[in-house]
Amino acid sequence: VDTIVQKGTKTTQPTLWFSMDEGLPHQLFIAIDKVIFIELSKPSHLHGILVLLAVYFAFDLCYDKRQEIIFRFFEEFVLGIRPAKKSARYSKLCKRLMPEISEQ
Repeated sequence: VDTIVQKGTKTTQPTLWFSMDEGLPHQLFIAIDKVIFIELSKPSHLHGILVLLAVYFAFDLCYDKRQEIIFRFFEEFVLGIRPAKKSARYSKLCKRLMPEISEQ
């Protein structure tokens, strides 16, 4: 797994990695700077996303510009953190993914 993470990671930012077994997540890892930082004890996608967000918050890290919009989406629709102001690009994503909720 270490070799796969090192070769497959194109960023030093925290990333979520998982292995699948019969279509379900089997093992989940958070990698930072191309090294496995932690193996998660609960193999679920939602748990992995929550821990990944917690790593960003705990270490006071900025999101990678290429991934920022999806992390903002997770903050709002998974954690319930409403942004004070939405960028046009983020508003467009929200309308596309959650049209009935984003209009409120």
